Amino acid sequence: MAFDYGGMLLPFQIAFLLLVFTTIFAALFLPYIDPTPVSTSTTQNEPQGKKKQSFLTPLKIFIPKRKMGKWDFNLFFLASGAFFSVLATGYVGMGLQLVATNVFGFKPGDSGLMLVSL
Repeated sequence: MAFDYGGMLLPFQIAFLLLVFTTIFAALFLPYIDPTPVSTSTTQNEPQGKKKQSFLTPLKIFIPKRKMGKWDFNLFFLASGAFFSVLATGYVGMGLQLVATNVFGFKPGDSGLMLVSL
């Protein structure tokens, strides 16, 4: 839609302005969290160096845990739902755009309106 009104460069300029807006918004309204690590272990058995961690270590938070005698699957289902919904909707949108471009001869401005309506 912006392509029709401002040419080829306008969608990129709008994306840049939104990036600047969100950066300023986050700087003004999000609280500061001190990045210094908090040591939780006081044992002498650990080596002095930093413990090597995997790139995927933060994903451990989504593993179901037992709380008060019951298994807690809340974060697992939340993450799975978010992942698969983005995967599915991203694929559907791309598929529709490919079909519209190849079969019906849509241009970028025409297929943009179709993708916004998803």
